[in-house]
Amino acid sequence: MHSITSSGPSDLRPIRCIPGLHLGYEWFHFLHHLPPTSWLGRRSLVGRFRRHHELARMEKGNFSVSFPLWDWILETMLED
Repeated sequence: MHSITSSGPSDLRPIRCIPGLHLGYEWFHFLHHLPPTSWLGRRSLVGRFRRHHELARMEKGNFSVSFPLWDWILETMLED
């Protein structure tokens, strides 16, 4: 039985997620800069992410430059 204060390999689980989160961020950012005529660039979801990225002014809204989920949750998403 493990105590709450035990230290060991299981304590590193949150740190192990960081590379995956960073790769996910980089992938979304890469999608924003694809040519709109490319196969992935023509997808509607990629188009929405691209518009959100282009509108990112960081003065009044669109603070989450690459992934609009947090702007939607915090109601800081700017309209087109």
